[in-house]
Amino acid sequence: MIKIKKILIGVLVMEIVCYGYWYVAGAQGLLFVQAQIEACEKSKNKRDMLNKEVMILNERIEAYSKYQDFYYEKVAREQLQMARSSDLIYYLS
Repeated sequence: MIKIKKILIGVLVMEIVCYGYWYVAGAQGLLFVQAQIEACEKSKNKRDMLNKEVMILNERIEAYSKYQDFYYEKVAREQLQMARSSDLIYYLS
């Protein structure tokens, strides 16, 4: 009777240890859930950063459409290196 009792206690202890391990490190355990929470936070941070970037780009689009002629001239002068026909060009060497 005592031998059976010890075996049952041993099985119970092994069962508790196994369930504890699966609860913490199993396929859907605490470690997995914590990793998913961290991934979710990273995604939220990236989403917020991209939303700020979209907001800045929308402001730039609005500014371009509001002052379209000014920005066309700015792009032509700075990026395309163009000048008006009435501008004086000085070459420095």
